[in-house]
Amino acid sequence: MTGYFGGLIELARSLDRDAARVALLHRRGSSFGRQAALGVGAAASDAMFVADVLTYSSLAGELPGVISRLERQRPDVVISAGSFDDEVLLARALVESGLRANAIGLAAAAMQEFPHALGTHAEGFLGPSQWEPRLACVPDFGPGPDEATEGIRAQGAPHDYLAAQAYAACLIAQCCLEEAGADDGSLWRAACALDCSTFFGRFLSIPQRACRSGTRWVLVQWWWGRKLVVWPPAVSQARPLYPRRRRRERGPIDRCPSGDLEKKQKPTEDVGIGAHAMLWFGWGDDPFSALLSEPVRSPGEREVAVRS
Repeated sequence: MTGYFGGLIELARSLDRDAARVALLHRRGSSFGRQAALGVGAAASDAMFVADVLTYSSLAGELPGVISRLERQRPDVVISAGSFDDEVLLARALVESGLRANAIGLAAAAMQEFPHALGTHAEGFLGPSQWEPRLACVPDFGPGPDEATEGIRAQGAPHDYLAAQAYAACLIAQCCLEEAGADDGSLWRAACALDCSTFFGRFLSIPQRACRSGTRWVLVQWWWGRKLVVWPPAVSQARPLYPRRRRRERGPIDRCPSGDLEKKQKPTEDVGIGAHAMLWFGWGDDPFSALLSEPVRSPGEREVAVRS
């Protein structure tokens, strides 16, 4: 969990040698937030960033103060490790405030529901993801990525990494049951000897846990209703939109009806790779189409390319 936003720090430093400050927001008392803060602090230090941690008890009640603190600190990168509802509130406030952060990463931004909550204002937000559909993964147990994605959709769930986690956990339990049967002792021994690959990645046994191993996080970014993998470059669908484009027109942000959003979308395929995660055993007129084939460039390199 401590590496949850490490890719965003890496992305910002790779594309912006002048970036200096990172702000991380999380709710007080949140274990997830504390672990994310530890990871961001370590990654920021390694990449020569100054990291500021902003905590809150109730974001809804403290939002004006949180935005004021961010405006005073003027971070180059803003990161939030919070609940989905809190991060939708935060995203709306950040858009309306016009905060001049070059990159904004939210845990919620990896979810399919994110643009339905924000409409076109979701554009440019980044999110860490453990898994995206169309992964080139060859499992030795259970369905492949295509079949798994269709199975998730058939249950009426969005094909996000949270649903993929749950599916994979069931597959791990099934694998152990088929190996050992229902006897508790045999089941425990099978779990302790676990080594199999699912569409979600490879799982290896360590004492008292089943651990997903050998993979890393990816970053996704919303562009015109599409969720695209933008980091790391080896698996990206497009180069990152960095610095994040700020809207010229400000105004109230309304929830975008899903039908309206779908009309604005153009067909695409999500691709990505898995990432390290722990699971307890037992539970044309397209403005960015040209970017899909362009290499990742720093802001300075893009300026040179434009002038030439």
